[in-house]
Amino acid sequence: MILRFGPLALVLLAATAWGQAMTPTRTAPPPTDARQAPARGINTETHPLPWGSPAAWQARRAELREQMLVAAGLWPEVERPPLQPHFVGEPIVRDGYTIERVWFETRPGMILGGNLYRPYPLEPDRQYPAVLITHGHGAEGRFVQSEISNTPARAISFAKFGAVAFSYDMIGYLDTGLGLDHYTFGKDQPIANLYGLSPLGLQTYNSQRALDFVCSLPEVDPTRLGVTGQSGGGTQTFMLCAVDDRPLVASPVVMVSLHMAGGCICENAPGLRVGTDNVQITALHSPKPLLLVAAKGDWTKNTPTVEGPYAKEVWALQGAPDNLDWVIFEAPHNNNLQSREAVYAFFGRHLFGATDLSAYREPAWTIEPDEDLLVFPDRQPPPGQWAEDAIWAAWRAQAQPDFGRLAELGIGLRHSLAVEPVAPSAALIGGTAPHLVLGRDGSGERVEATWQAPSQADAGAVVLLGQDADLARALAATGRGVLSVVPFAYDPPRDPHSDEFTGYNQTELACRVQDALTAVAALRARGFRRVELVGTGREAAVAVLAAAWADIDGLAADLGGLDVTDDSAYLGDLWQPSLRAMGDVRTAALLAAQRCDVRLGGVRGWSAAWAADGLSTSAAALSTTQVIETLSTARSRRVEGAK
Repeated sequence: MILRFGPLALVLLAATAWGQAMTPTRTAPPPTDARQAPARGINTETHPLPWGSPAAWQARRAELREQMLVAAGLWPEVERPPLQPHFVGEPIVRDGYTIERVWFETRPGMILGGNLYRPYPLEPDRQYPAVLITHGHGAEGRFVQSEISNTPARAISFAKFGAVAFSYDMIGYLDTGLGLDHYTFGKDQPIANLYGLSPLGLQTYNSQRALDFVCSLPEVDPTRLGVTGQSGGGTQTFMLCAVDDRPLVASPVVMVSLHMAGGCICENAPGLRVGTDNVQITALHSPKPLLLVAAKGDWTKNTPTVEGPYAKEVWALQGAPDNLDWVIFEAPHNNNLQSREAVYAFFGRHLFGATDLSAYREPAWTIEPDEDLLVFPDRQPPPGQWAEDAIWAAWRAQAQPDFGRLAELGIGLRHSLAVEPVAPSAALIGGTAPHLVLGRDGSGERVEATWQAPSQADAGAVVLLGQDADLARALAATGRGVLSVVPFAYDPPRDPHSDEFTGYNQTELACRVQDALTAVAALRARGFRRVELVGTGREAAVAVLAAAWADIDGLAADLGGLDVTDDSAYLGDLWQPSLRAMGDVRTAALLAAQRCDVRLGGVRGWSAAWAADGLSTSAAALSTTQVIETLSTARSRRVEGAK
C-alpha cells in the first residue's frame, strides 16, 4: 500500500522529527537538586560507597590518585631535585642504636628537620628497611613522651628492631619551618589556593622528600619502606601513601574515620574530599599491608564495624584481604604502648618478614634531653628558611602552567572542578517545553532550562549560557534550537573561600560547568547532529571551561574583558582552587580547539604561546552578528557519528 501525505502532514512529520526533539527520558530528573542539601564538612558523617569490580576499582584508583595530587598542588608531577642533607654534630650512640640531627631543604625556602635513628652497629653491605615516623598535634611535636603518646620510643624501637627510622616535624613545629605558625600557615590565601597550594600539600611534599632522604642512604633497602603516625600524623601517613607508591607498609593510627575527617588546616585542602572519604583515600595504598589502629574514646571507635570492614572489601577485591587489619583499644585518642606494639608486630610481619612476633615489643631506651635532639637549638630560623609570603610567592611562580603538557593540564583542570563528561545515555530530560528540567543519571542534580525548538530541519541546536534574551532570539531566528541553562546558585549562599567548604563540596562555578556538560549531552541524546555552545556575560567563562570536555561543534564566548594574566580576576565568581595552576580558560580553549573552532572575544592578555589551529581570540567584544557568523562557519573535528 502506498501512503500519500499532504503538505500539512509533512510539516507535522517534520515538527515531530526535529521541532519537538526534547521529549522526556524514561527516568525523570529528581524533584530537588541534591547539591542544595546541607554542605559536607569535617564532621559530616559519610557512608560506605560501593567499590565495584576489580577493574572498576583500578579505574577509580587512578582517578582518585589524580584528585589527591591536584588537591595537594603536586600535579602535573615534576622531577624532584637531589637533596643535600646536613648532619649537625656527632651521632648520639646508645645500646643498639644511634641518633643524628639532620636538616635539608625540601623546596626553596622550606627547611625540614628531624632525627635519624639507625641500628648500631650497622653491618657492612646489609640493606635495612626504613620507617618514617610522623607526629600529631601535641605541643611537643616529635619529642612527645607521655603515657598516651611517645614518638622517640617509636623511632628507637624500630631502630633496635633493625630499621632506619626518620622522625620529622610538621610545618611550624620544632625544626621545620622555623618562624611559621602551624595553625595559621596557609590560612586565608585565596591566590595560593588558585595554584593548588596549601599546608596539606606542602606537608605531603615534605613527606615525599623525607622518603627521598631515607632512600638516599646507602644502607636503606628502597623496596622495604614503612610509614606510621597518629592523629594528624595519621593523616600524613595516608596522604603520603595516596600520592606515592614507595611505602610498602603503613599504619595510620587513630585517624581514619567516616565521621571526622581531620580538624587542622594541615589535614584539609580544597578539592581533597569532594566525592570521596578518608577510607577511600587510605585504600589507595591497597593491596599492600596496612593496619588501622583505633580507640574507643575517639572518632575511630566505629573501626571494627564500619571503617575496617569497608576497607577490607577493597583489599579482598584485589585478593589480599589479610593485608588489611585493624585493632582497637579501650583508650582515649592516643598512641599508647598497646597501640605502638600493635604497629610493631604488624611491621614485624610485613616489613621485617618475621614469623615469631614475640620480639616486637617496645625495648628499653634512654631518654634524651630535648636540646640534644634539636637541629637548631638557638630556635632561630636558618638562612634558608623563608617567611610565609616568600614561600607562597616562590611556589606560585613554580606552579605556572606548562602548556606543553596540555593533556596533563586538562586532567588537572577536570579534577580542579570535580566535573565529569556526560554521555548522552546518562542525560535525563523532564518538564514540558519551554520549561525543561535536565539531569545526569545517578548524580541527583536538577538543572533548570528553557527550550525553544528549532524552526528549520538540520539547523542543529545551541546551548546558551548567560541570560541574554536578545541573543537567544537572534540564535532562534537562524532556525537553531536554543537550550538556555539557568545558572546554578546555592540557596542559601555558601562561602567559596572557606577551606572546609571547598574541601568537601563543589563551587558554584564547578556546578555550572557540570550543568553545561549535561545540557550538551541532553541535546545529543535527542539526536541533534550539530550542537554548539555560546557563553555570554559571567557565564562565558563557564562555557569555555565546559568546552574542554563537551561534545560540541563550535564555541563562541565573550569573556567581558577578562585578563587571563591577572590572578585577581579569578578571585570573584571565577574563583576555583587549582584553576590557575591547571591553565584556567586557556587550557580549556586549547582542548576545545582540538575538536572544533573556538572564538573568544573580550579577552585580554592572551599570548601567542597559547595559539592553536581553530582558536581565535580578541580583546574586542563579540557582537551578536559575530557570534552567529562564528557558529555558521565553525568547523567540527568531532569523530563522525559521535553523539
